Amino acid sequence: MHLDVGSTLSVSVNPAAALSSGQASTSKSTAGRGSRPLIGATACAKLMQQDPFMAKPACPLCNRRRGRRACPALGESICSACCGTKRRTQIACPPDCVYLESAAAHPPAVVQRRRERDGGFLAALLHGLTGPQQRLTAMLLEHLAGDRPDAPGLVDADVEQAALALAQTYETASRGIVYEHPAGTASAQRLAGEMKQLVEADRGNGAHVSDHAAAIVLRRIEAGAREARRALPGDEAERAYLSMLRRVWTAGRAGAARESDAGARGRPASTGLIVPP
Repeated sequence: MHLDVGSTLSVSVNPAAALSSGQASTSKSTAGRGSRPLIGATACAKLMQQDPFMAKPACPLCNRRRGRRACPALGESICSACCGTKRRTQIACPPDCVYLESAAAHPPAVVQRRRERDGGFLAALLHGLTGPQQRLTAMLLEHLAGDRPDAPGLVDADVEQAALALAQTYETASRGIVYEHPAGTASAQRLAGEMKQLVEADRGNGAHVSDHAAAIVLRRIEAGAREARRALPGDEAERAYLSMLRRVWTAGRAGAARESDAGARGRPASTGLIVPP
C-alpha cells in the first residue's frame, strides 16, 4: 500500500508497485512540500535561550515545572503548585505577598470546609462557659497548640489524661481536700503540671475562676481530646486534636499579622479566622 501526499490523496493497493516506486514517490512528495527544514531539538533550545519570553527557568523548589510566580520570600520565580502547597511551611511568606493575601481571601473549598469544621468543634467546646472560663480555655488551648520541642511525641491521649487528672485535682479541692491526682503517663503528668501553672497564673492576674469553674474548663478540654478522632476525620488519628489546635492558632496568628500590616499601610484589613475569646 502506498500513500502519495500532494494536492490530492491517492491510494495504490499494488504491493509490488509500491515497493518499486517508494523511493521515487518519497522524493517527489518531499519536493512538493518545499525545502523548508524542520527545527530540531538543538535549534529549538537555542531559540528559547535567545527569546526572553520563552526561556522561563525551572521552579527552584521542584525543578520540574516552570516558575511563573515571583516569590518575594525566595527572590525567584516558582511554580503555582509549589506556591500553593509550600507556603508558610517551606516558604517564609511575607504578609504582603499578593498570592498569600489572595489565598487567605479566597481559600480552596477543601480548606474552607476544614476551617468551618474546626470552628464548629471549638464553638461546641466553648458553649455555655462564662467569660473567665472561655479566656482560661483559650489560654490552655493556645499552650497546647504551640511548638513543643521538649515533647515531640505528645499525642491526644496525653492531653486527655493530663486534663482529666488536673480536673479531678480541682474537683477534689472544691470539696476542701488537697490531693494531686496523677496522670497515666510521664508526658501527661508533665503536661498537667504546665496546665496547672497556667491556671494559677490566670488566677494570680485577677481572673475569678473557682476550683469548680477550673474543673469544668479542664473537663471540656478532656472531652475535646477524646472526641477529636471521631469529629475530625482525615486528620492524623493520634494527633487530631493537637493538629486542629495548631491549624486554628497558626491561622489566627497569620490573620493578626495581615491585620497589622494592612493597618500600617493604611488600607482596609482583610477578614481572618476569629477564635472565640
